[in-house]
Order: sequence, then structure tokens, then C-alpha cells
Amino acid sequence: MGIRDIATLVDSLLENRKDVGEYANLTKFQAQRQTDRELTITMTSGLVRVFSNDLLTLRMARNLGLAMMDNFPRLKTPVFNRALGVVNR
Repeated sequence: MGIRDIATLVDSLLENRKDVGEYANLTKFQAQRQTDRELTITMTSGLVRVFSNDLLTLRMARNLGLAMMDNFPRLKTPVFNRALGVVNR
């Protein structure tokens, strides 16, 4: 479990303190976390693919993308926030 998973689970458990293992609560928790987990996995896998490949054209595109992110904070901020986990749960 990641930090956002734990925070969401705690919120879910605080909402219904009667039965912390109730199937409906756990299903709701899973549904709440699904989109964020998928986006995080997609971003991480994409970064691994981009940075582990040594093709010349991909290196050039990667360097261009990094230079653009370095010079345009509006591009950099969303990527950094997702990488740091600063997103809505």
C-alpha cells in the first residue's frame, strides 16, 4: 500500500466505524483508489520505457521533452506533482 492508499483507507474506516471489514466499505475503498493507481502505474511504466531505451530518436525526443519541462514550469508542475504524490485522492 502507498501513502495515498493508506490515507484513503483511514478516511473510509472513519466514515463507518461499526465494521471495518465490511465488504461494502472495502469495495468503495478499492473503487476510490482505482483511477489514481492506474494513472500512477501508467506514468511509472512510461518513464521506465522512455528512460531505459537508447534509440537515437528516442534520446533526442527525451532530451527535447526534458528541456521543455525545464523551461516551462506549466509542463513540469503536473508531472512532478504526480511523481511526488501531490494529487487528489
